[in-house]
Amino acid sequence: MELALPNIPIDGMDISAEMLAVAGQKSLYRTLTQVDLTGPLTHNTYGAVLSSGTFTHGHLGPEPLRGLLDIARSGALFIIGVNQRHFEAQIFPNVLDAMVADGAITQVKLMEIMIYSKLGHDHSGDRALILQYRKL
Repeated sequence: MELALPNIPIDGMDISAEMLAVAGQKSLYRTLTQVDLTGPLTHNTYGAVLSSGTFTHGHLGPEPLRGLLDIARSGALFIIGVNQRHFEAQIFPNVLDAMVADGAITQVKLMEIMIYSKLGHDHSGDRALILQYRKL
């Protein structure tokens, strides 16, 4: 329940109806919407965008990052988790550098974290990068 913030509505989006049903059981979200991030997005109203578990192996590469800007207003904060190996294997740095060069976002801050806290797990050594930037 760390996501719950008093008086701040939180909307959830996922491509999977099953994952939206799981999210709905948490009673945290104002709305839940089935969305394909590779398609057109509109809203232009959000003040922050948080993504976890979306940009990893077998899911999405960096291409939808630019489209995500369309759901947020100018100045919106973006916190995007990316599997580190996926970040390095794909062209995330190129896409982010182009977004900065185009004046679409601020310079990206990167923070490296452990994905799993449980030791002895098959993926306990896996790391993620947390990307932080703002829409200009």
